[in-house]
Amino acid sequence: MHIEKSKKLYEQACKVIPAGVSSPVRAFKAVGGNPIYMKSGQGPFIHDVDGNQYLDFVMSWGPLIHGHANQKIIQKIIEAAHNGTSFGTPCEDELNLARFIVDSYKSIDQVR
Repeated sequence: MHIEKSKKLYEQACKVIPAGVSSPVRAFKAVGGNPIYMKSGQGPFIHDVDGNQYLDFVMSWGPLIHGHANQKIIQKIIEAAHNGTSFGTPCEDELNLARFIVDSYKSIDQVR
């Protein structure tokens, strides 16, 4: 497996990011070696900047239960983005999500 581009990116990152990574879990200290830089993902697979493909067992530590680049999710994100991405004020979608969570879990009365 070739990871030359990942190694170069890691060297550059060490100059501007502490330990070269944005989270200690990405530092590879427990397993040795240098972090591998990803470029894209599709379904259960991720691809690094050197063109290698991996089966992603981590799935972003849980939230990617629908896989990478799920087309239905991408379409909903695009639709929502046309209305704006962040307002800093309450919005109806926020209320709808809060209602959905409260209605879905008996142990939750309110969310923030």
